[in-house]
Amino acid sequence: MGIEALAIGSMVASAAGGLMGATGARKSADAQAQSANYQAAVARNNQIIAERYGEFAVAKGRGQAEISGYRTRQAIGSAKAAQAASGVDVTSGTPVDVRQSIKDIGELDAATIVSNSLNEAYGYKVKAANFGAEAQLDTMKARFAEEAGDYAVAGSLLGGVSSVSDKWLGYKTKGVF
Repeated sequence: MGIEALAIGSMVASAAGGLMGATGARKSADAQAQSANYQAAVARNNQIIAERYGEFAVAKGRGQAEISGYRTRQAIGSAKAAQAASGVDVTSGTPVDVRQSIKDIGELDAATIVSNSLNEAYGYKVKAANFGAEAQLDTMKARFAEEAGDYAVAGSLLGGVSSVSDKWLGYKTKGVF
């Protein structure tokens, strides 16, 4: 094998190395982008779940407040029946005040239940917003990985071309070609 064949083999190896580097850079960038896109999809799903939990918390609170109202009305009715059964005038004075207190406490309980459910829903809303931001960040990460991959591919190809041209020039200067 002559020196020319070795020189050509060296230049072919440099070109192949540049192509392999470019292929590896592309595959690595694609894998990073796919991973980031997957993470973004998971975050979006978590965002939807958190939003639904928030809606459920509000609905649950409203239902519990309604049940509390039923119980309060039942307690007022029971108190009135007990008052009447004991022969007390249920239309004025302390019996009315007692029933009003039962009503006030029941309304406070219902308001507390609703407030707690709204606070719980707010917590889920915050989580949903965080998951949404995470999804946006992961989507940007995927886009940047793809762009970085383009630059890495171009860099590998240019490096390979530069190596081949340097070798060709060196061999040409030394009279191999």
